[in-house]
Amino acid sequence: MPFVRARMRLSQLPGGNAFDVNQCHTLVDDTAWVFQHPSGTVVCRPLRVEEASFAAAIEASRFQPSTSISTFESLILGQSGVCCGIFIDETLIGCAAANITPALDGFASEAFFDNISILAEHSGRGLGLMLTSYLLNLCSGSPHHCSRATLEVRIGNVAAKQIYARMGFTCHGIRKRYYSHPTEDAEIHWLENMQSPEFRVVLSESVSHALELFHVKHLHRSEVDS
Repeated sequence: MPFVRARMRLSQLPGGNAFDVNQCHTLVDDTAWVFQHPSGTVVCRPLRVEEASFAAAIEASRFQPSTSISTFESLILGQSGVCCGIFIDETLIGCAAANITPALDGFASEAFFDNISILAEHSGRGLGLMLTSYLLNLCSGSPHHCSRATLEVRIGNVAAKQIYARMGFTCHGIRKRYYSHPTEDAEIHWLENMQSPEFRVVLSESVSHALELFHVKHLHRSEVDS
């Protein structure tokens, strides 16, 4: 699988701590994505079993009902799931998981996304888009080689739906009163052709956009704090 290359398109900002816009940041696609940011080292990587309790706590802070620690452990240790997180300076600030249905009887393997969760204090900075991109990258790569992904999302979760639309997901139906706490309908979204060259382009552009959002938001907040 080719490397994912995220090209920064920002103008150079004052202060000496902005990204070098002429540098091409290469993200290693089959292990971890690592890049430097003024706020610290940002890493997307698969979760370890000892991190399951932290992932469960993050999800419980954003969604109810949420995934149990034992389910996270099973996803991390098993062969039929993918579980990953995003870290800032080794602190887990977001997690994501997918169950994998393997290829069978002529049908390609498929990923079913569970909740993608970012701590509230880090939301709105592009990190949800980065983590979603990383999860899709893991699902489409070895050993799973998924060609399709599907998920449910609250009909009122506009931010999540914007992320999924950018990645190429489209809505194909409604599940009435699917969610509780509070009760709400769910939209069913699909993503096709994850093995195509076009998908790799979408993935690369999404990572670039996530980096831009994170960078701009960080500098803006620093300036406000000062």
